[in-house]
Amino acid sequence: MVDSRVNYHYIIYCLPDLQKAIKMKWLIVLFLVLLFSLFLTLKPRITGFVTNVTIQRFKTFPFTYEIVRYPAKVEITKENGSLNLGMSADPWILDFGSFPPGIGSKKIINLENPTNKTYRIKLRAKGNISGMIKFDKNNFLLEKGEKTKVSVLLNSSLSRVGNYSGEVDIIYKWIPYPYLDFLTKVV
Repeated sequence: MVDSRVNYHYIIYCLPDLQKAIKMKWLIVLFLVLLFSLFLTLKPRITGFVTNVTIQRFKTFPFTYEIVRYPAKVEITKENGSLNLGMSADPWILDFGSFPPGIGSKKIINLENPTNKTYRIKLRAKGNISGMIKFDKNNFLLEKGEKTKVSVLLNSSLSRVGNYSGEVDIIYKWIPYPYLDFLTKVV
């Protein structure tokens, strides 16, 4: 016959350790949830395309985002023996002009970081023009005080005659908290 008092004493003796283990598990779960929320970004839904340069800013912990949205368009025309090119130098729109299939075009976007923060820069094209647009660099860091140029390249070689439009977005991502600035370089 087993003395049941010993089992109760053992359970009572181990109870503080069991409570510590349960608290530790909850702390680990809480830490993981916070860590996951750090990298979870809920971005506002953007609908439609812009007709002029538009700037949108929003925050998700710990990042701040600024999206500069440029309208983009091109007209692919029929080849008629002569070459009539139309280009636009307007800074508020990426108008690649009009030309026949097989001809490309390039626009330059100047980026500058006059702040004391490091930005992560991502570029994206949207709309039916997006399949023709490529960037010479993307998803890069723009350090404090740095200037750079990004080429927006349009290749119409696989396109049919018609009007194509959409937008090119430049997404600036940074952390407003100096002690977390290193995350911009990692994420």
